[in-house]
Amino acid sequence: MIAEKRKTFYGWKSALAVRIVSRVLFLSLLWWILTEKGFHLSLLGIVGVASGATLSFYLAPSPVWNWKVLPWLRFFLFFSWQSFLGGMDVAQRALRAGPAVQPMVVRYLLGVRGEESRVFFLLVVSLLPGTAAVDLRDGVALIHVLDKSLLREDLLKDLENRIAPLFVP
Repeated sequence: MIAEKRKTFYGWKSALAVRIVSRVLFLSLLWWILTEKGFHLSLLGIVGVASGATLSFYLAPSPVWNWKVLPWLRFFLFFSWQSFLGGMDVAQRALRAGPAVQPMVVRYLLGVRGEESRVFFLLVVSLLPGTAAVDLRDGVALIHVLDKSLLREDLLKDLENRIAPLFVP
């Protein structure tokens, strides 16, 4: 019984240490980037990082899901590729003689569960070129597209499949 309590206590302490160290490292990296890799004003940086890390525990409590690096990396690569393809599409449309747009609003039934994953889906859809999320009600997203050829249901399904592992509790 005592061994179990000690194990739980040390497990909690270890998790807290990881959270503190990760936030301090992140804020230190951010400070280093913002000061253009310089260490001038280092006292101000130490105070800022310490204050930011302390305040982050009050303003941004620990997340309710586990962050897994590999799904986020896969998603980043997928999103980068889609952004590149979108940029190529924009360049192609800009070089055409006439406007090549056929705007419309598409209703899409979301398969991802959870409010966080649905909102993230809509944010990502809005970042893809030629699209903007308009509304979300009862699991149905309204998506405005610049051209009906830009939005394919298989692409949206693929996007959902890539977002789902990011928000697994």
